[in-house]
Amino acid sequence: MGGLFSSRTIGVAATVSALLWGLALPAQAQIYRWVDANGTVHFSDEARPGAQPVQVGPISTISLPEPNRETLDTPTAKKDAEEPEEFRYRRVEISYPEHDSAFHSGNGTFTVTTDIEPPLRPSHELRLIFNGQVYAQSHAGHFLMENIDRGTHQLLLQVVEDGTVIQNSSPVTFTVHRPSLLHPNRARIAPR
Repeated sequence: MGGLFSSRTIGVAATVSALLWGLALPAQAQIYRWVDANGTVHFSDEARPGAQPVQVGPISTISLPEPNRETLDTPTAKKDAEEPEEFRYRRVEISYPEHDSAFHSGNGTFTVTTDIEPPLRPSHELRLIFNGQVYAQSHAGHFLMENIDRGTHQLLLQVVEDGTVIQNSSPVTFTVHRPSLLHPNRARIAPR
């Protein structure tokens, strides 16, 4: 008695595998069986000295039903086959500055950060609109804004493909506080 995988068990497994393999061959192919000096059973599609032909049963086949031509020829089916569904990002947002926020920026420089989900596709770009005008376009997801005047401003983020806007964020309104150039040394009133 051998271990769990005796040569007899391996031989039977080889026989079954060979028979299954034989079923996949064309009907004209002949399968041969032989046993080597160690008692291992072999199968092949090539005749060898001492090999015996194996009779393989007929190959099972199935027939698929014909497709419904009426369904395939409808305009909806044709449109679905020609045009993939329009892609939409789940999230296109400006994360900084936040809407209705106010912050100090001595020289008017700050970074606008964005939140895009799922990540930006390679063929898409982000366009930042500042006070109704294109400010910058990038793949990076952040924009450096420099020397922005004090006051209230509006930002809008657009996803663009080949120059066409395919999605917009909600507009963000924010206020920048900067030192006044008109009164650089204005006296501060001391609290009472």
